[in-house]
Amino acid sequence: MLRSLLLTALLALPISAQADACGGQNLFETMPASELATLKARAGKIPYGQGLLWHATKGSREITLFGSYHLPHDFTEAHLQTLLPMARKAEVNYFEMNSADTKKFEREMASKPDFMFIAKGKTLPELLSPEDWAALTGKMRERGFPPFMVAKMKPIFVTMMLGMTPCKLKLMQSGAQGIDRSLALALEAQDVPTRSIEHYTTAAKLFDVYPLDEQVEMLRLSLIESINSDDMAETLYQSYISEEIGLFWEYTRHMSLLYGGDNAEEDFAIFEELLLTERNLAWLTELEKAPEQALFVTVGAAHLPGDIGVLNLLAQRGYSIKRLPLN
Repeated sequence: MLRSLLLTALLALPISAQADACGGQNLFETMPASELATLKARAGKIPYGQGLLWHATKGSREITLFGSYHLPHDFTEAHLQTLLPMARKAEVNYFEMNSADTKKFEREMASKPDFMFIAKGKTLPELLSPEDWAALTGKMRERGFPPFMVAKMKPIFVTMMLGMTPCKLKLMQSGAQGIDRSLALALEAQDVPTRSIEHYTTAAKLFDVYPLDEQVEMLRLSLIESINSDDMAETLYQSYISEEIGLFWEYTRHMSLLYGGDNAEEDFAIFEELLLTERNLAWLTELEKAPEQALFVTVGAAHLPGDIGVLNLLAQRGYSIKRLPLN
């Protein structure tokens, strides 16, 4: 479940769902005080662990950075109204996937099934035990996916779908958009220049580096009910709204090590490297070669904090970093 949640939270795939309409409990409210204090102490040591909106300056270069939540929520429209005037003033806006590339990605997903499906070889009913396949088909039916479709899906994408609760996936056709998509569409409509900070297939192909057997093991572990998915989603959402990104990251690490199996520490490190570190470093290279002086950057909130977070990487390159108010 923790792997599923991490994938769903960090990958900027163009999906729509209500993020906070399905209930769930903030797990920090029921956590023992001593355990929460330990997590907060660890989070307090993370560079730029609190905050969603930032301003980085170096000489004549100004970069405004916003840490996004890839799913829509109660504050999406309010955030859009706050961010849009800032984004309009920038010479160029960067997204993980801008509006034009999102459309390209959706077309390729439809025309190239090997993005999400196993092209040849064994399918999931053959790769999983009968018990695990039965458990998986039950969970995926609840999420609107029939067994014949699930059978040929890449295990990593099934794992990501398990990170979305049935309620959220049933609302995917609601038309609501996360802040990334909403802001990108608004800027496109007003002819404000935008770019993707990475190739639009990067997120979808991240885990092709994993051999199929390792993907299957991740999927198998995600079937273990260690924690309620609605509760984990609500905890993520509340942490985001309170701008406590470092705290949730430490909690995710803690729970992954607790329930992630024998290779949990190694697996989490690999996830962190693939999902965050490698992409953050590549993004800094992209930003540094931009000829414009005023940039606005919208990327997933988890990319901002940390030693190899985007903000600390900018600070190491001589930028002055200032937190801006948002909520």
